[in-house]
Amino acid sequence: MVEYLGEFTLDPDKPYYFAEAPDAGKPPALRSVIVFRLRPAGHRLAEPAKPPFDHPPRTGRWPVSQLVSLERRLVDSGLVQLSMDPVTFQRREAALIERYQASPGRKLQRNHVRIPGTAISMFTDLYDAERDELIEAKGSVARTQIRLALGQLLDYRRFVQPKFMAVLLSQRPDDDLIALLHEYGVTCIHEVSSGFTRLSPPEQ
Repeated sequence: MVEYLGEFTLDPDKPYYFAEAPDAGKPPALRSVIVFRLRPAGHRLAEPAKPPFDHPPRTGRWPVSQLVSLERRLVDSGLVQLSMDPVTFQRREAALIERYQASPGRKLQRNHVRIPGTAISMFTDLYDAERDELIEAKGSVARTQIRLALGQLLDYRRFVQPKFMAVLLSQRPDDDLIALLHEYGVTCIHEVSSGFTRLSPPEQ
């Protein structure tokens, strides 16, 4: 369905930008897209009654961040310059999340974040509502992966605004990487033989 809103023209200063969007034909892969920025040309009609499906809010009717169930296995992917196949990382992360989710007493969800003014839609890995903790899982303890997880958490935090943040790993990373996480107030959760253990920053 379409609704006529008036005449628009390309923004003269920034007519388009590149972004990533889910590939409808090959989930959960991402594909590169070009997003055109349109400006009203003359009179503009009223906003549509309902915003277009799965697009970011424009008038405040849609929340920037909302909780969704873990059953929606939509995966954000990033380019990882390592010898291991990125699909292997996704599988490891998915298995790790499932094991953590199965831990007694866990009530986990995830956040769907729509970035205002763009067509970008992001999904966090986990959100623990009882602790108000945002959790990013990684299938490797390599430095590149820990840095990636930290950057993702800091990006998500601007929209989700959790009280705590944590990185979920299958094993304990190097002490230097734990110190890096602690410097930004991020807890390291890693798997042990009896389940999972937490290495929280001193102030927590």
